[in-house]
Amino acid sequence: YRPFQVHELPQAGLLQQVCKGVFEVSHACEIPNAVRQAFRLAMCGEPGPAAVVVPYTLLIDTCKYDCLPLAPCDVPFDEGAFQCALHLLSQRGFQVGIYAGMGCMDYSTALVNVAEVLQAPVATSVSGKGVINECHPLAVGWGYGPQGTRAAENAFKKVDVVLAIGVRYSEVSTAFYSIPQSPHIIHVDINPNNIGRILKTEVCVNADAGVFLSRLLDHADEIRRPPNNDLVACIRQGKCEDAKEHAKCYNRCGVDPMAFILALRKATCPDALAFVDVSCSEHWAAEAFTTFGPRTYFNPTNNQAMGWSVPASMGAQRVHYGRQVVTITGDGCFLMTAMELSTAAREGLPVKFFILDDQAYHYMQALQIKAYRRTTATMLARLDYSALAKAFGLEYVEINGLDNLCGGIQAALAHPGPVLTRVVTEYGKRPVRWIDATRKRYTKELSGQQKARFLARLSSRALNHHPDND
Repeated sequence: YRPFQVHELPQAGLLQQVCKGVFEVSHACEIPNAVRQAFRLAMCGEPGPAAVVVPYTLLIDTCKYDCLPLAPCDVPFDEGAFQCALHLLSQRGFQVGIYAGMGCMDYSTALVNVAEVLQAPVATSVSGKGVINECHPLAVGWGYGPQGTRAAENAFKKVDVVLAIGVRYSEVSTAFYSIPQSPHIIHVDINPNNIGRILKTEVCVNADAGVFLSRLLDHADEIRRPPNNDLVACIRQGKCEDAKEHAKCYNRCGVDPMAFILALRKATCPDALAFVDVSCSEHWAAEAFTTFGPRTYFNPTNNQAMGWSVPASMGAQRVHYGRQVVTITGDGCFLMTAMELSTAAREGLPVKFFILDDQAYHYMQALQIKAYRRTTATMLARLDYSALAKAFGLEYVEINGLDNLCGGIQAALAHPGPVLTRVVTEYGKRPVRWIDATRKRYTKELSGQQKARFLARLSSRALNHHPDND
């Protein structure tokens, strides 16, 4: 390679930080095998990205390819650990709770059957929303600590054994690891590097979630519990309390984001694909946007990229053209990827883009105001969304209050093409359980000196209030 080229970056080295594997090609004849290996690696074990690096000089070469398909990956199953898990689950004096993640996404039926055999409440990670119909009597929503639904938190307070399947206890899903330690934990995952990393785990099972659930059902008589009507009633009561809290109005003008989330769920089809962006609303949606089936709810949880919902939803619409596809995107997130609307218009992708507009990075404000008693660099410039939609060739709808909330959503969903909908949003003081849980956990880990410094700053600013934020 010559020096000072346009893309003079160590591409392979950069990709290695975010990919399961990187395959570098040095001859055109290596391309097909590298592509096959990359696809196989991406889907083996815990799914994830793989990369193929092809020098541009090879793109003008020709080669006769004759490559056989690669053998499928082995599916791990730790029989000894499974027997330990089976022994613990067979202790009928223990109440079991299931914490299910994305690893269960292809095994929804088996998961529900195991839950019914064990009479276990089922909570999910954010990525796992949809692995169980959230209207099921044993479904308690997402999370099972102070960051998740109240129904999940209350149900799991009575749990002795947490059966965590296909889930990693990642930072976002646990609100900075604020999820409580249970007396007994069985952690099942196809990736051995995910198991037992966050909480003290009694049984670590390296296994595919589907194989594990199937094997459990083979031993159903050994682990079966009688119907637990008290548990079902407790879950039902918890869901009702959550619903009452969600129905409270915290705004003074515009649209309460929770009211919008509930109205959107009511208006969309059960199998609609919902893409939720990085905002305070992602945590409210995780609680209140009811999912009815696998792979219908999408929310970034690891390397959270603001604005990801816009291109992600268009990719989904391209694959599932006949499905209803919607986004819940904050105005700050929208700034990151707004130009992609031109692609939706050009390709005729009928995604319905809902933008929650309060002209601020409200998420940052919620984090800053508690810690610093002021906000910095959170206000956004006012956009003319109507003009923007017209420029891109999208239909435009504006929702500016409860009076036209349902009608505005229906109008957007009814249009056959892509639609940009501005939702004039006023957040008010609606609490965010995820943020509250994260703050408590973070504060607990501060040193005494750090706590004193925070308290001194807060006290000073309480007495000498800064008149202007930002």
